[in-house]
Amino acid sequence: MKKLLTILITLLAVGTASAQWRLGVTGGAALNWHLTDYGYAKQLSNGMGAGGTVMVMSQYNFKNWIGLRADFGWAQRNYIEYMASSEDKYATNLAFIRNYLLFPVTVNFSFGNERVRGYADVGGFIGGWVSGTSAYPKQAWAKYEFDNRRDGRFDAGVVARLGISVFVSDNVFLNVEATDYVGLVNSHYTGTEYFYQNAYDNTLAIQLGIGYRFK
Repeated sequence: MKKLLTILITLLAVGTASAQWRLGVTGGAALNWHLTDYGYAKQLSNGMGAGGTVMVMSQYNFKNWIGLRADFGWAQRNYIEYMASSEDKYATNLAFIRNYLLFPVTVNFSFGNERVRGYADVGGFIGGWVSGTSAYPKQAWAKYEFDNRRDGRFDAGVVARLGISVFVSDNVFLNVEATDYVGLVNSHYTGTEYFYQNAYDNTLAIQLGIGYRFK
């Protein structure tokens, strides 16, 4: 019994000694598009929209190579809706800017040396629609009013991330990363009164970050 307690205390001490907190901020650009099959609604299509992201990052490393990361912040999940006549001669488009709060939680796996480490994350996220604007070409932006008959306020899905951390000192590090948020909840109904289609957001964020490692 004493030997078992000694082993457990030793393992706990080693794990605690190698554990560390990280805190930082990230921000960058986001590309969003819909995973949508329009079927017979040939006159409708959605295009990719560009936006921005700002996130607060926190991470707890159990070991040097594995940790748990949680972010919280703002991301734009924009898109462009194209509509065309049956002759495809009178194409019009409507741009949508949509602001979301996102909360991704991932398991972080890292590899490398003390100064430069690559990492890969996998996990899930939840999010919520905050506000939006929309505009036709060459027109002023107008507030995009949320309509629960058309829009979904809540989103959730899976998230994957690839990145590189460079430690510029023993505690301060810089991040370059790409994060993909694949929504599994319908963000809004789109189409005509005869063809309703579900739209699932896929958001790819390219971000730069800076953080501090507490030893």
